[in-house]
Amino acid sequence: IVKGPLCRPNKADGVFASHVLEHLSYADFSLALKHTRIMLKPAGIFRLIVPDLEYRARQYVDEVSRNDPQASCNFMESCSLGRRDRPKSMLGKFSQLLGGSAHLWMWDAPSMIDALQTVGFESVVRCDFGDCEDRMFARVEEQGRYVSAEGRELAFECRKLV
Repeated sequence: IVKGPLCRPNKADGVFASHVLEHLSYADFSLALKHTRIMLKPAGIFRLIVPDLEYRARQYVDEVSRNDPQASCNFMESCSLGRRDRPKSMLGKFSQLLGGSAHLWMWDAPSMIDALQTVGFESVVRCDFGDCEDRMFARVEEQGRYVSAEGRELAFECRKLV
């Protein structure tokens, strides 16, 4: 966790994480949620967007049922879980060593709700672009982060009430 004025307990009015959490291991994800809750003031808002595993899994099953020979490749690529090739350049190898853009964990709605509630977030609801009552989020949100080429992503808003 980065040290600084917003990282002290009860200092942040809101936190926004767009397509970040899926790049953490499950243990680091859980720690990030705990620290995010600690940073927030009471009534603080946490909004997050991650790829929707259920949507991708349903697409995969649909493609398999149609005997699409690319179903497994499409699923792996839509989840950023596989690599078609190993990096050949030094920069590519270094990027892979540091994790690159691979996803380390994926969620569906029930698993994300459970994770958020387990660390103490309340009022957990699905959200969409531009629907937050706190307009500060309008400064950082982008509509394209809520809907990708693969479909609607998994977005939630929750609060630290106490």
